[in-house]
Amino acid sequence: VHSYEKDISPILNIPNVNQGSNITAQLTISSMGYPDIGAVQGKITLFAPEHRIIATRITAEKSLPGLKTIAFIERFAAGNWSAGQYYAEALVTYDDKEKSVNTTFLIGMMDLQLKQYTQQITTGFSDFSLTLVNNWGNALRNVYAIVLVNGQELLHTPIITLEPWSERELQGITRTELDPGTYAGTLQLFFEGEQKEIPITLEVIPPPAS
Repeated sequence: VHSYEKDISPILNIPNVNQGSNITAQLTISSMGYPDIGAVQGKITLFAPEHRIIATRITAEKSLPGLKTIAFIERFAAGNWSAGQYYAEALVTYDDKEKSVNTTFLIGMMDLQLKQYTQQITTGFSDFSLTLVNNWGNALRNVYAIVLVNGQELLHTPIITLEPWSERELQGITRTELDPGTYAGTLQLFFEGEQKEIPITLEVIPPPAS
């Protein structure tokens, strides 16, 4: 529903990027009313993951005819910013009014993260799953995991490709003759020829009574 008053709908969009890339912010402002707006301007502020202000840009000033849309594009040098989730806010002033809008974006690095894994298995055969997260803006190939306890391989997952900024569950069946108890283990993650090891804890329980 359009208004007979001056009103706007702002949208702030910042795509995710890989570490070492610069940031492009697009502030789109649509007039939701019939009257023309004489002056529209935006102030875009970026915040680091710890909520510290790291950059601010003030856009040019433009007029906005009724029921039309304009866009501002601002670029930020971010080559040395660390990986993580960032927060952005835009304060839009239009004639004697103002509105704000916010968004988040990611700066990623080539890394494979473990989100969750099965922490309890049974002696003998047991279902096992783990969820992996691609913290990068490119696909990760040759992704798989190996579960080890006391140097014994309990599981070797299938090999997959993990799409950019995505997560995926891997499933398999463990086989172990370990006695019931709690064990310290290692989850080996492989991706793009890289390898990382994550300490895990597994509880082994007796199989269900037949």
